[in-house]
Amino acid sequence: MDKLQGESFIWFPGWGGNSYGLLPIVEKLSFGLHYLVDPKSTDLESLTIETWVSEIFKKLPSNRKWNVMGISMGGLLAQEFTKQFPSHVKSLHLLCTNTGGKNNPYALNPETLKRWFSQSDDISDPLDRILRVCFTQDSIDSEVYQNYLSYLRKDPSPVVPKISRAQHRAVLEYSSRSFLSSIDAPTFIYIGEKDEVVPLDASLELLSSIKGSHLFKIDGGHFFFLEKSEVFENHLIKSFEL
Repeated sequence: MDKLQGESFIWFPGWGGNSYGLLPIVEKLSFGLHYLVDPKSTDLESLTIETWVSEIFKKLPSNRKWNVMGISMGGLLAQEFTKQFPSHVKSLHLLCTNTGGKNNPYALNPETLKRWFSQSDDISDPLDRILRVCFTQDSIDSEVYQNYLSYLRKDPSPVVPKISRAQHRAVLEYSSRSFLSSIDAPTFIYIGEKDEVVPLDASLELLSSIKGSHLFKIDGGHFFFLEKSEVFENHLIKSFEL
């Protein structure tokens, strides 16, 4: 564990997420130096995954190698970061993600999209409606879920709809398939076995496309890293031993 204290991690958030939402995930880890990425808020009309990543890199220390962490949409940013700046990547960690929305049969679960954006849903609070799909049914009434929901409601700078829409467009236009086979950084793929947002087949595609990659399955939903934070941390520690 001591050798991990000096490891540098960069975290890319999921769709509509920011550093505020990432903080409770990182705070559960007992090691590492963590840089949390916020969404781009300017020039949204021309936002792409590629340009977003290149702008993020300009803000980082130039001499550091990163353990790159990507959650859901952030996994696309993490893959693109590894493509553009391979000499700055120590390892790649892809959580509940896929290869992008372009011509992808393993993109988001269409039933989940209906639940997220349904106006007739019993859940009137849009934040609650979106978040509860990311947890297993057994966790909805848990302290973990309720505390995280309450925490997000206090976000002083929540991601506004125009940013979320721009991110969604960028995801639909992106695909990492053409370069996955060229990734040579140690790669670790994490999936919640009960994920209702991103299909398991999406992780299996990443596993088969990135040579030497490893897959960790965790008994949880899309946000398994909160539901089973200790299990996730143990897998993350194990990744440094493989």
